[in-house]
Amino acid sequence: DRAILSRTFAFKFPYLDNPFDRPLEKLSLHQIDSGSVYNLNAITTEDKIVAPRFTDAIPLSILLSKNGLKA
Repeated sequence: DRAILSRTFAFKFPYLDNPFDRPLEKLSLHQIDSGSVYNLNAITTEDKIVAPRFTDAIPLSILLSKNGLKA
């Protein structure tokens, strides 16, 4: 139920914009460009795991369209 999701999101993350209160046309998402990887040549422990990379924000309508993004 959308109302329950909206209230739960507002309770857990009051400082963020609630995506459940926005129209679908206004939603944008990020796709994973590359997943996290393990860096065997890292010198420090902080550098051993390379974080995933994400694409720029993509409108939901384009993400779900049959044509997708144009390169």
